[in-house]
Amino acid sequence: MDLLWFPTGGGKTEAYLAVIAMLLFYRRLSEKNDDEGAGVSVIMRYTLRVLTTQQFERAANLICACEYLRKLDLSETNTKAFSIGLWIGSSSIPNLVAEARNDNSNRAIQIQECPCCHSRILLGQDKSKFEIFCRNPDCNFGSSNEPLPIWTVDEDIYRVLPSFLIG
Repeated sequence: MDLLWFPTGGGKTEAYLAVIAMLLFYRRLSEKNDDEGAGVSVIMRYTLRVLTTQQFERAANLICACEYLRKLDLSETNTKAFSIGLWIGSSSIPNLVAEARNDNSNRAIQIQECPCCHSRILLGQDKSKFEIFCRNPDCNFGSSNEPLPIWTVDEDIYRVLPSFLIG
């Protein structure tokens, strides 16, 4: 691909994130059954962990924007949430929710702030899920009963089947 030869700052990431957003919405809007358009649509793999987490943060911004737009549509269609998963193995993040909750280093929290408003984040109270919440009540994702559309623990990823998976 010629796109790979752009220099740093050439817009490669923005270009493929735009294509991903179009694909996610296309799948949702073109399928009659909500379940058929949902699920894992994109799997992206990076070879360097530092690059993986950096790109995960950028992609989380995109997914939050997609989810915000989905919520604006008040029709009965497209009720499944857009979400993103970080699937990088047990050496970086515990595989099970119980392990992640008992990990004092909080390795499973791979973002430091809300992708939407840049406020501090908070771990949810439900022991069966590893949910991350925005602390800002004025944020689009600041509702105390709705987590950010971000999943980092394998057990949750297998349950939720996020739209976008980075590994």
